[in-house]
Amino acid sequence: MKLKHLAVAAAAAVAGPSLVMAAPAMAQDKPAATVPDAAPKDDTARSDHATTAVPKPAKTATVTRKAPQAQTPLPNGPQPKTSGHSTSGASATKETAAAKADSIMQGPEVTTSGIPKAGFRAGGAWTQLSVKVDNSHHRAVSDFTPVIAFHRDDKSLKREQIQVEIRHTDAAGHAVWTAAPIAPGHDASAYGYHAFGLGKSTVKQDAVSTIHVRVRITAAATPGRFDITSDGVSTTGGGYTWAPATWYTSRVTTATDDGGGNQDKPVTEGPKATLAGVPKGFVAGGDWQYLSLGVDNTGKKAVKELSVGLGISTVDDSLIKDRQIVVETYRTDAKGVGRWVRVSNEGDSESFYFGYELSRSDVAAGQKTTLKVRMRFTADAPTVPITLRAITEAYLGGRERMESFSPWFHSAILAPGTSTPPDTGSGSKPKPQTGGTTPITATHTTTQATGELAQTGTGDATTWALGAGTALVGMGAAFVAGTGRHRRRTN
Repeated sequence: MKLKHLAVAAAAAVAGPSLVMAAPAMAQDKPAATVPDAAPKDDTARSDHATTAVPKPAKTATVTRKAPQAQTPLPNGPQPKTSGHSTSGASATKETAAAKADSIMQGPEVTTSGIPKAGFRAGGAWTQLSVKVDNSHHRAVSDFTPVIAFHRDDKSLKREQIQVEIRHTDAAGHAVWTAAPIAPGHDASAYGYHAFGLGKSTVKQDAVSTIHVRVRITAAATPGRFDITSDGVSTTGGGYTWAPATWYTSRVTTATDDGGGNQDKPVTEGPKATLAGVPKGFVAGGDWQYLSLGVDNTGKKAVKELSVGLGISTVDDSLIKDRQIVVETYRTDAKGVGRWVRVSNEGDSESFYFGYELSRSDVAAGQKTTLKVRMRFTADAPTVPITLRAITEAYLGGRERMESFSPWFHSAILAPGTSTPPDTGSGSKPKPQTGGTTPITATHTTTQATGELAQTGTGDATTWALGAGTALVGMGAAFVAGTGRHRRRTN
């Protein structure tokens, strides 16, 4: 389904319920014309259009934060500043500026570990958690507050039943625990959503830190399932900018009630996704850049209909038209004839994020494979910083889902004519393949497809063999939600 504004989907699946409840209404997008895009004249591989869509490891530092300053509870969600005179031109200007400041950023990624698989016992002891703030491959963010939040749909879990404390160091150098305040921009207790701020600071580019938190559920809490959300908010620019959210399922238990734990079907980690060959920059109007997208199912069971995709996002939420991005993947039909096939984005025609489903096929237990991808940008593409990541996703039946993501990789769209050597990191750069002479019919057909995965190998020989009739249908939540944040397993 084509979304009217991708940010709405991102708000629901990425930034947590507080943004959906509180954010100002978004204006409708103006329709953008989509026009054919010609392939480079010097390209030797024939391209047919389809209808669907290791960086250096960051050093992890465990830090203790200074005690957060007490914060005054805010009204329900970000409210634009006004002078009290609705007819004032200056007031309207301020309102517009404040509304524009409310947005979603691509990082830092905030995750929580240590959530007990058995849930939280009502009236039980403190449970210590670790909240990781990972700004790898993201720009620096000032005035950033990591957030941990608790939500139950029926609103039966009250704020006073949740105790959250942060470990910090006092003047004498001793570790002490301090109650966490209400998170800025997250006061939505009326909706059963209780968010706690974990201290404000400036997060430098590529910085990784860990915040030590402890949580206790009081004896007054009723048993049952609830969600824990990790995200963050920056309060600069006259509004609120939310980091992507990660969701976890947990429950409150008692001596006689397990809180419905056996009904829990969270998302599990899928085959490992990797991305190699990302250059320092793509010259607008320039030649193809070749990437390698890996899928590693080592140690995991077979997966039916695994979707493998590529996510492309602007770092500063600048808009790009989908016609300005050209993504192709190399496919082989049932006769062994290969072609480069154009892959289309299923989201908005203009957005800050695009998700491309490159393939959908069965993966055997323990199997490894590599997809060949090439991409370029048209000459009129904006010159902005971008990030790319690999995605895998599969639906396992009912509500259960499987996902995995590679790290984000930094790159940029460079001005036409820019001369810069590509930097492909430590991964090998796939070479272009010309294939045969028979075009692939890259549409939904009943043609028999191979649907096979090549066995593990090295270099350019390892490729995904997909037939013309492979069903490349609607993308899942991991592809639609801009940053690919997702509901994690409980522990």
